[in-house]
Amino acid sequence: MIVVKRRVSVLLILLLSIVLNTGCQSKIEKADTLLKRHTGFIDSPAVSIMVIEDGAITYQNSNGYADIDKKIPAHSDTNYRIASVSKMFTAMSALVLIDQGKLEFDQKINTILSDFPEYGEEITVRHLMNHRSGLRDYIELAPEDLDYQLVDRDVYKIIQDTDSTYSEPGTTFYYSDTGFSILALVVEEASGQSLPEFMKENIFDKAGMKNAILNVEGVSEVPNRAYGCESDGFGFKTEDQSLWSAVLGDGAVYCNLNDFYKFDQALYTDKIVSPETLEEAFRLEDYDILSEDPWSVYKAGWFLCKDGKGNVMRWHDGGTQGFTVAYFRDFERKKSLIILTNQNQYEGIRVMQREMCKYFRIQNPFKTFKFGSGE
Repeated sequence: MIVVKRRVSVLLILLLSIVLNTGCQSKIEKADTLLKRHTGFIDSPAVSIMVIEDGAITYQNSNGYADIDKKIPAHSDTNYRIASVSKMFTAMSALVLIDQGKLEFDQKINTILSDFPEYGEEITVRHLMNHRSGLRDYIELAPEDLDYQLVDRDVYKIIQDTDSTYSEPGTTFYYSDTGFSILALVVEEASGQSLPEFMKENIFDKAGMKNAILNVEGVSEVPNRAYGCESDGFGFKTEDQSLWSAVLGDGAVYCNLNDFYKFDQALYTDKIVSPETLEEAFRLEDYDILSEDPWSVYKAGWFLCKDGKGNVMRWHDGGTQGFTVAYFRDFERKKSLIILTNQNQYEGIRVMQREMCKYFRIQNPFKTFKFGSGE
């Protein structure tokens, strides 16, 4: 009996020790444990995470494979396709042109694209940037027997062949990949350059983003490229491209943690766009109601919301063939969280986001809202 009691006592002490050690983990250790939990299985696709606080990188780590076929591990220079987070770079390209006097916020698109369909004659640059154009979803309009990758000019042809918008331009928020594809063509027409060239010269180079690239599949070379993965029920296989992957304006940027840091910090300066232009881009209209709803306001490639104390969050996430990403800026506290993965896992990324926000005391826009996506 005494031996049994001693064994029970030893077991209780061991269990208590485990609980206390877990509770005493630093936020770095907790983040590492979280990362391994999401990438700890055989031949796992990768996750890369960064936390920025007041200009300093306070957490940065990667785990899993950037290329599961060649068993290449991910690291801080691994370039992931960032899906709809690319929209902030397309919008920023338009803002650069506004700064240069080559575009105006409320300029009608038919003054830039002369053959823009008549039903969209009231659509402006601002409408495209804020998802208020009403343009119909090109994926819904694409032929059912489509067997090739669309590019932005194909999207333009699709909307030219239809005869209406979902709603009157400027009246209703309707998340629109089509709008950002058209915005890409507007940037090219106004600048006289291709969107990849313009983005590199006016955003990536100015911010010091050495490896970021707007990828033209089959033409560009993405350095340190992560390849998208899909679950096949038994594990993962490389599935990196879809019929929509060649459309540039709505989701074709590749970026890594180190370049995201440079972009994040450049947004506090005038390296890319003047403060006056940014202020106008994020100006709230009478119909904008900034609230704790994560999707309450959309401006120039960003969702905006606020916490119970009125602090503003700017964020975007995205998912595409084999990739899921999230970028959150606790704007007023100068804290940012970046999560990049080369697999489709919105629910997993929400869990990681929730835990990382808790560990590093970053405002979480989804604290009181159920799983969802801005893509």
